[in-house]
Amino acid sequence: MSDELTGKVALITGAASGIGRATALMLASKGAAVVVADIQEGAGRETVQQIEGAGGRAAFVRADVSDSQAVDAMVRAAVETFGGLDILHANAGHAGFDKALVDHADSEWNLVMAINLTGVFRCCRAAIPAIAKRGGGSLILTSSVAGIHAAPYTGAYNVSKAGVISLTKTLAMECAPLGIRVNAIAPGQVDTPMWAQNEDEAEAGDEGSAVLAELIPLGRMATAEEVAECVSFLVSDAGRYLTGEVLTIDGGMMAGFNFLMPEPSGDEA
Repeated sequence: MSDELTGKVALITGAASGIGRATALMLASKGAAVVVADIQEGAGRETVQQIEGAGGRAAFVRADVSDSQAVDAMVRAAVETFGGLDILHANAGHAGFDKALVDHADSEWNLVMAINLTGVFRCCRAAIPAIAKRGGGSLILTSSVAGIHAAPYTGAYNVSKAGVISLTKTLAMECAPLGIRVNAIAPGQVDTPMWAQNEDEAEAGDEGSAVLAELIPLGRMATAEEVAECVSFLVSDAGRYLTGEVLTIDGGMMAGFNFLMPEPSGDEA
C-alpha cells in the first residue's frame, strides 16, 4: 500500500462491482478510508472485505441514489464513520434500455435519469458541503463516451451521460472557490459485469466482444482497474490543476469517430 491518499476519506457509489469496486480498491491501496455505497448489499460488503483483507479501511453503506433522503444519509454516514469527506466518485449508473427513444415509456426514461443524472446531482449536492468543510477535495463523475458521441437505440443513456458532462463543467466553476475540483471520466467499453450482462441479453457472446475490439485502436476493451487508475490520478496531487475536464478512456475509439462511417466505395475514393 502507498500513502498517497493517507488521511483522505473517499465515498464511491456503485462500488459493489465493476468500475466502482476497482476504484474503491485502488483508492484504499493508496491509503484512503473508503465508504463503499451501493444498492447491492452483499456485493458491497464483499468490496469492503477485499479492502480490509488487503490492510485498508472501509465501511459499507446501502444507498439508492434515486432517493434524496438515502443520499443525504449516505453522506452523513461517511462523515460520522471516518470524520469527514474529501473525495466523491459518483459512479452508480443504469445501463438504459435497448430501444428507440420514441419507444421509451415515461417510467423507463425517468428511471435512467433518476440514477444516471439526477442521482449524480444528488450525490454532489450532499457531498459538496462536507468536502468544503475539509478545505476542499475532489469530485469525480462517471459519464461515458456515449455522452460525447451518441449512438442509436441507447438514447436515454446517451442523454443522461451528456448531462453529467454539463453538470461536471458547471460544478467545476461553482466549486473552484471552495477548493473543490470537479472532473468526469468518460469510459468506452469496459470489461465489467454490466457489459457482460448486456452481451448476454443481446446474445452476442464472444463474437460481440471480438467485433467491438476491431473498432478500438488498442484492440481490446479496458479493464475496470485501468479506469480506476485514471480516477486515482484525477483525485491525486498529480491532477491538482485539473478541473472541469472530461477524461475519455476508450483506447482511442473516439479519436476520429470514423468507425461508425461506412467504408467508401471505389468510385468515392
